[in-house]
Amino acid sequence: MTIRRAWLALGLVATIAVVLSLYYLVHKPVTPVQALAFAQTLANLAVALIVVLIGGGLGRWLLRLWLGEKTGAAPSSARGLLEVMLGWGALGLGLLLLGALRLYYPAVAWVLAAAALVGLRRDIRAWAAGVLDLARSLAPAGRLERLAAAFTLLVLSLSLLRALAPPITWDALVYHLTLPQLYARAHSLQVSTAEFNLFSGMPQLNEMLYTAAGLLRVDVAAGAGAAQVLGWFFGLALCLGLAAGARDLGLPVWLAPAILFSSLSVALELAWAYADVLLMLLALGVFLALREWRRHDNGGRQQAGGRHDNGERQQAGERDAVGERQQVIERQPVVGHDAVGGRDEAGAHSSWRWLVLAGALAGLACGCKYTGIIVPMAGAAVVFLGESLGQPRPWRQRLARALGSAAVFGVAAGAAFAPWLVKNWLLTGSPVYPLLWPAADMDALRQWFYNRPDLAEPLWRAPAIFARATFIGVQGGNEFDATLGPLLLLCAGLLLFSWGRLARARRGDLLPLLGFVAVAYVGWVALVHYSALARQARLFFAFMPALALLGAAGLRGVRELNTPTLRLSLIVNAAFALVLGLSGLELATEFVSENPLPYLAGTQTAADFAAARLGWYAPAMERVNALPAGSRVVFLWEARSLACAAAIRCVPDVVIDRWWHARRTLGAAEQIIAQWRAEGATQVLVYDTGAQFIQASPDNGYAAADWTELETLRGELHSVAAFGDAYTLYALP
Repeated sequence: MTIRRAWLALGLVATIAVVLSLYYLVHKPVTPVQALAFAQTLANLAVALIVVLIGGGLGRWLLRLWLGEKTGAAPSSARGLLEVMLGWGALGLGLLLLGALRLYYPAVAWVLAAAALVGLRRDIRAWAAGVLDLARSLAPAGRLERLAAAFTLLVLSLSLLRALAPPITWDALVYHLTLPQLYARAHSLQVSTAEFNLFSGMPQLNEMLYTAAGLLRVDVAAGAGAAQVLGWFFGLALCLGLAAGARDLGLPVWLAPAILFSSLSVALELAWAYADVLLMLLALGVFLALREWRRHDNGGRQQAGGRHDNGERQQAGERDAVGERQQVIERQPVVGHDAVGGRDEAGAHSSWRWLVLAGALAGLACGCKYTGIIVPMAGAAVVFLGESLGQPRPWRQRLARALGSAAVFGVAAGAAFAPWLVKNWLLTGSPVYPLLWPAADMDALRQWFYNRPDLAEPLWRAPAIFARATFIGVQGGNEFDATLGPLLLLCAGLLLFSWGRLARARRGDLLPLLGFVAVAYVGWVALVHYSALARQARLFFAFMPALALLGAAGLRGVRELNTPTLRLSLIVNAAFALVLGLSGLELATEFVSENPLPYLAGTQTAADFAAARLGWYAPAMERVNALPAGSRVVFLWEARSLACAAAIRCVPDVVIDRWWHARRTLGAAEQIIAQWRAEGATQVLVYDTGAQFIQASPDNGYAAADWTELETLRGELHSVAAFGDAYTLYALP
């Protein structure tokens, strides 16, 4: 290049730089505020992705060790979902140990995360490649399946955008994200049950993972956003798990995810950082692990994947009604089998390891919430029935084998759940705090108010709880607290019409799912007969992935009812498409009403986003946070405290029972004020709207004298600020 050409190139570059600089100096495409919003969003995504990658790599390493596989083993891509479930469970228990050691510090979390990323890099790479292979292999086939896939993609996309916005949902602000924040501030699990009762004793596998996200986010307050995005990744794994499970059953892969996500409450929870999505994922993992157990069993039983001897199939004249089921399954590699589906290399020596894994996943499901107990119950029943009914052996041998297998499953589940029982026992004196018997601050009065056994479902009506929740349940609108949609009930119910026409192999594959759903549902019925709180359908979402798979089978099985003159499948498919369209419209309406786009675009601050959607709660909390450092604020009828500043000691009313309980244990307003003052309280925040709602509710448990005494209390306190008709902040005299 000559000197002249060099100067020409330099001049051209300088001209471009000057022109663009002068233009964008005035016409800024991205303001500093927008750049900060983008950076916050990317940080939340990055932190959540780190937890996902570590979970996948850790789970793959643990499962390889457990199964005795070599480093170069090439597991099927579908197994990657089991690996990440196991990895997340191990991470959650590891965070529990970290909290017990008082090591909740961002620096400690980052050192451990960096060590895991480096040490597990090969496993992380192999796990990610396997999951990507799985995603690529799940291409929809046929118009109905493409519609289901498009609907599922819509749900995931809108949910991700909502998850990237600041948290605004009730339970997230009450405890799912508040507990991780309190743990990070205290650097340990030591949260006073007197100040934050009830939920601090619940199993907290989700909260441990959310704590990890918060610590990696460094800023404790900003950790809530990263945790919410992590919850969305749980939903993505659930979606892929359902699709993989459907394919393993020889069903159209995208029908089951669409059926599950057609429930508005389930779809919304993908962005809420609640506990139910991970619970559903682990419950699905139990089913997937049990299928692997059946595959690897060398006892001559039929393998759960439908790999029956082809000669026997032909002799019996039983072929799948669709024809492609066997081909689809045989194309999928199975861990421990050769390329054509040979026997497991380790035979019976490895089959029990899959059974233990299934039990461990069931125990981890209990670690999400106490009502997850229906998962090990249902799983153990499936194991017992499968062993006792599946072999042409003398009944004594079958019974002994069934009891032994169910015991192995149960012991594994108990071991995975035990850390939460030990933690509660050490901190509260009761392993099952706050349930069953009084402990710490949960006395018999408070337990009664929480469960309200006097309002529980009568025995004759309890078995209809799911149908009632489906038809009259409304998300946030009544005691069922869920909008479930019609497809979960309708599609699974279609099996009543087509069951007799399904091939025996297909029925054999579906029986474990039927058993799982039946036993889990019995658990729901029993609990709703004991506690009015159990009416909340969200507490029992664990069996819904299995129900969605049954729904996909029911939807597909309608083809067996077609005749040359009447194609019933066209009617059913049209109804399915109609419901998906209506569900998509309902979800889009919810998205528009919440509208996170201004925040994501940087034109709205996080505070403004929350204030626009939480009403007077936001300014009330701003005023609370403006109190002198060290102030202790007692809340009445307000359970949400995530927005409380670290310098303020907020005491939320998480059971919404503080005034009711105080009236029955302390008495008059004067004695109640004296007790609060003795505990160090300086202010009281009354959620007036909440009090009015409770007062207007039938069977609220309060007496008329309680509301009269509340007015006496207000007269004894000094009003500091009022926020519309919603909140009043008082100072103690």
